[in-house]
Amino acid sequence: MPSIKGVEVASPREAIRVGAELSIIEDPDKWFVDLQNRNLTTHIYDAEMAEKIFQEVNGFAQRVSQMVVEIEKSDI
Repeated sequence: MPSIKGVEVASPREAIRVGAELSIIEDPDKWFVDLQNRNLTTHIYDAEMAEKIFQEVNGFAQRVSQMVVEIEKSDI
């Protein structure tokens, strides 16, 4: 099972929670929305829903970049 700083994480939700607790990620609520959108994309049959998710994903790359900076600053 993967771990973050010795804490085992069994799911993406748990990884987000632990990452927030360790200050590796900012604004976990946005990460939870990203996760929900990822889950929805496997079942998108509606153009309106696809457009909504496309609009929300704009900040994802920035969040990942910030997470990488935090990981590099830490001893993970």
